Amino acid sequence: MGEEHIVGKIVITGSLKLVSPLLIGSGQDDYLSDNDKDIHVMKVMDDRGRMQCVIPGTSIAGVLRELVAEQCRLRNSGINNRQIYRELYQLFGELDIMQSSIDVNDVILENAQIVYRDGVRIDEDMGAAIDGAKYDYEAVDRGADGKLRLVITLRGIHTENPAEWQTANIRPEILNVVFYIRECLEKGIRLGAMTAKGLGQIKVEHVQAGLYDFANAKDVTNWLLQEIPDSQRAGKFLQEKSSWTDRSNYMSVDADFALKSSLIIRDYGTEVKTQDGRRVTISLKNKKEYIIPGTSIKGVLRHQAAYILDSLGQRKDFLSDLMGSSESGKRNDTTEGRVKSRFFVDEVYIAEGKKAAVQAKEITRNRIDRFTGGTIESALFAERPLWQHDDRVPTVHLRFFIKDADDKDAGLALFLLKDLWQGKIAIGGEAGVGRGTLKGLSAKITYHDKTYELDMNGRLIAGNPDALEHLAKAFVIYAKEEV
Repeated sequence: MGEEHIVGKIVITGSLKLVSPLLIGSGQDDYLSDNDKDIHVMKVMDDRGRMQCVIPGTSIAGVLRELVAEQCRLRNSGINNRQIYRELYQLFGELDIMQSSIDVNDVILENAQIVYRDGVRIDEDMGAAIDGAKYDYEAVDRGADGKLRLVITLRGIHTENPAEWQTANIRPEILNVVFYIRECLEKGIRLGAMTAKGLGQIKVEHVQAGLYDFANAKDVTNWLLQEIPDSQRAGKFLQEKSSWTDRSNYMSVDADFALKSSLIIRDYGTEVKTQDGRRVTISLKNKKEYIIPGTSIKGVLRHQAAYILDSLGQRKDFLSDLMGSSESGKRNDTTEGRVKSRFFVDEVYIAEGKKAAVQAKEITRNRIDRFTGGTIESALFAERPLWQHDDRVPTVHLRFFIKDADDKDAGLALFLLKDLWQGKIAIGGEAGVGRGTLKGLSAKITYHDKTYELDMNGRLIAGNPDALEHLAKAFVIYAKEEV
């Protein structure tokens, strides 16, 4: 019937850039590494013998496949599975039945800087670190970039009439998927590990999709004469918009805060000493900015959510379903014993410099003997927390969102925003001495295509207050229900 005959190629190219650090692990001990971290990022050796950080094409293709599959599910609930995934299978392939038509090149990252992070698993009941659950890992710092190249092979099966594949047009639904892929790359996707904690955000700039139609002799010639065919020399540029709009239910919170007190996120990988030899605890930063890692933000929000649920009586299964779980026996497992998080946070970057509103200032402290009340000999230490003098200036932008959110999920998010706003949640270290609290200045809440805005006094200046009250009540009612 001509379904297998090649009728054309689509080449998508662009400049990929890391918006946040990226962790795609090598999956094994890295004998070439010069450090003892538990997880190393994937690297390859180039033709000049240099180790280069890389994003495997399989990682990008896997994320794009899942995004397309999600759109198919949202639009075709209740229909036979084979019909639901027709466009998906015909482009991305189907196990043991159909080969993928999409080929994504590995992306070699230029200007890549390796940063070191650490993590620890927290006991939700105690709020303390679980013994032996600390780990260290590498990540590629944000700002690294590389060239993206994706090629889609079009065959007779993608045309309106495979029997007349030489002259038949590409089916509109196939092109619509291509338009959607291009839009996803432009808007940004998340790759690798810890995407729910702010890592792995990428965007592709200057995206161009070019169609080589092999019914056109010039397109065939241009394709054959190029060693690596480019989107620029294609006979047609695909610039149309996808008919797919995002129907998944997202609840997002974007809020600006000032530091209500000082803040310190310890950098355990960098040692700084004073002139007299004392070690100084410093805040985590890259070259230009201080960082509040997504792991820290999600950790404190999860702990506060557990506290709220506990105060209402029960329903901790709700927290696992929302924020993920690595324990066995949970529902919605994506792999054995794991629940994928629907609650995502972004990392926070705070500007440094003479004109910045936040400054790091060194202070010296003594450890106190709890029995005598006196200082412990040789226990003088120094640290450099961040301070903000003018609390009217927004310096911390927090963003978190919930995928596939319903009213009770949105209600919990509102309680978390309220507690952040009022300084009831401390971020970072030394919360016991008052560090890490924030002061709310503005917020934008989006849910079901409706937007709500708060001013610096916490007053609702846009949106229906009754709608937000309904969400808060939905969460409370659900949390108090008997299991």
